[in-house]
Amino acid sequence: MMSQERLVPAVDPAEFKFALGVCMAAASQKGPYTNPELYGFSDGEQRYQLTDNAMSRGSLAVIEQFKDREKSMSLMMRISGSVLV
Repeated sequence: MMSQERLVPAVDPAEFKFALGVCMAAASQKGPYTNPELYGFSDGEQRYQLTDNAMSRGSLAVIEQFKDREKSMSLMMRISGSVLV
């Protein structure tokens, strides 16, 4: 029997439309965006960082706009599954 809990939480259609606009503006470099190459981590031996590409710029812009981690991840799951693939 499947759980009734949603794997990807529902989002408001107006928020999705806004998030899509934020994502597309950053992806196409037509709006303010943070350079994804500024983000990364080190395992002690090597540094890993994001690549400055459309998907990274768009994702980072949505994450910065929607401070709620669950909401931003839910929005990006929908955007990446429909537009950025």
